Amino acid sequence: MTERGGRLWPRGRLSSRMTMQTITYRRRTVAAAIVRGLFLCPRLVSRPVGDPERTFVIYMGVYAADVLRGELPGPYSDEQARRYARVALIPGELLEHELCHLEDTARVLHVPVSELRQARAQ
Repeated sequence: MTERGGRLWPRGRLSSRMTMQTITYRRRTVAAAIVRGLFLCPRLVSRPVGDPERTFVIYMGVYAADVLRGELPGPYSDEQARRYARVALIPGELLEHELCHLEDTARVLHVPVSELRQARAQ
């Protein structure tokens, strides 16, 4: 990790021929994905493992990297990445029931409350 940001997966140097996908969440650029990994912004790097926003953005980055590799159809969109992260992190069975304690449930799932609300609305 560096002062400017953190590296989650990639090792080695970036090539000028690499394709990079920026990831925006809540109107802020929060990460950049490459075929082999993800770079988080300093604000998210400094948060602990399990932080809801950090976890959610990492899953958005997994989606972006899958699109870059051609494993998922493109083009990339932040909205589609958010859907992917919600499906990956929020069990569908949970959404079939009324949730009395939305904030507690989001905390246990390590997802932002707003994303749990969005998943319930879909």
